[in-house]
Amino acid sequence: MNSFSIIITIIVTLYFIKKQFEYEKVKLSRYLVIPVFASYQFFNSVEIENALDAFICGIAFVAAVLVAFYQVRTFTFKTVEKRSRYYVKVNGEKQPFYRDEYLAKGESAYLIGWIALFIVQVALSLMANELQLADISHEWLTEVLQDLLLLARINGHSAWWAWELFAVSNLTYYIVLRRQNETFRRNIQKNE
Repeated sequence: MNSFSIIITIIVTLYFIKKQFEYEKVKLSRYLVIPVFASYQFFNSVEIENALDAFICGIAFVAAVLVAFYQVRTFTFKTVEKRSRYYVKVNGEKQPFYRDEYLAKGESAYLIGWIALFIVQVALSLMANELQLADISHEWLTEVLQDLLLLARINGHSAWWAWELFAVSNLTYYIVLRRQNETFRRNIQKNE
């Protein structure tokens, strides 16, 4: 890995870490649509041909569920009023129209869980001889970019266990959030 690649990887990683501690708009695509797509990709690509494949499938499933339960611990959700570009007339005067915007952030538990899933994915890829140790830094950058840019994940060519890890962890995260956080459940339904 050359110096330029190292600098880019560090910059992108720091940006990714910063994003985990900032509120961003709740989008149904991030919480449900993309994980459903990942499930589709997993079911279309999974090939359980031997005991190692079955082991990888089981480990990926258990790790993804455990990490998702851990990640929900520091989830923060808030509602803010955002001024719309629309106006309503009140007593003949134009008044700005406000609407609720729903924001969320994952914080430290989400970040730690994301790193744990990356480690599991690398370990499974090494076990299946799909990855070499020299390729781990490239894999790191790819995963960070795919998490920041969801379209990159859609176009990504991942092993079936990577799709399983992503799908199961994100669907579990979504289900647990809906069950544990009344505000999230009430407001995500408005976006559905």
